[in-house]
Amino acid sequence: MAPSEMVSANLPRSNNSIEGWHNAFAKRVSIAHPTTTKLTGKIRREQSKFEVDIAQIRQGQGPKP
Repeated sequence: MAPSEMVSANLPRSNNSIEGWHNAFAKRVSIAHPTTTKLTGKIRREQSKFEVDIAQIRQGQGPKP
C-alpha cells in the first residue's frame, strides 16, 4: 500500500508501535537467547495479559498499566 493510501485509510505510516512492543517484550523476556520452552511461556503470559486487557475494555474499564 502506498503511503498516501495508508494516510487516507487512517493506518500508521511507520512501525514505531511494533518496535515499541518488541522492545518492551524483549525486556520482559530478559534473556538474550531463551530456550523454546522459556520463550513459549513468556508468549503465553503476554497473550493472557492481552486477553485480560481486552475483557476489561469490553466491560468499559481501562486496562491496568
